[in-house]
Amino acid sequence: MSFRITSFWVWAVVCAASMFWLLRLTASPYPAPDYVLSKQDAQFAGADLSRLLGATSVSANENLAAPPEASRFQLTGVIAGRTPDSALGLALIAVDGKPPKPFAVGALLDGKWVVQSVVQRSVAIGPPGGAAMVTLELPLLPDPATGSLPAAVMQ
Repeated sequence: MSFRITSFWVWAVVCAASMFWLLRLTASPYPAPDYVLSKQDAQFAGADLSRLLGATSVSANENLAAPPEASRFQLTGVIAGRTPDSALGLALIAVDGKPPKPFAVGALLDGKWVVQSVVQRSVAIGPPGGAAMVTLELPLLPDPATGSLPAAVMQ
């Protein structure tokens, strides 16, 4: 009886292997879409590599002005206290395009900026011990999608 079982499994493996190679050798690949370029067809763009290697253009640096301080910060979330004069609150602020981090009232933001107050939709930022120089506000939420469904049609 074990000879029959062994023979069955041997022939099953032979059939599976022959089917694998038959499909492998006779299958045709899908054609590439028209917008795909092969490696041989692609041309080097010939971009200027001097910037990659560390060279800077003097005229480009002269035309660039320092961005205003307010544009460096982006307010993405607020957890405010119950009263406006409360010293409690957290603000989720992204500095220089980096991922946002939570800052409490009185926390140092970027070495020279401090979160001075947090209210429902805005945060006041300024130098330590000074008046608020920048006020960041959350954008208003969009109106809720309201409407009505079409009337049901009875057939």
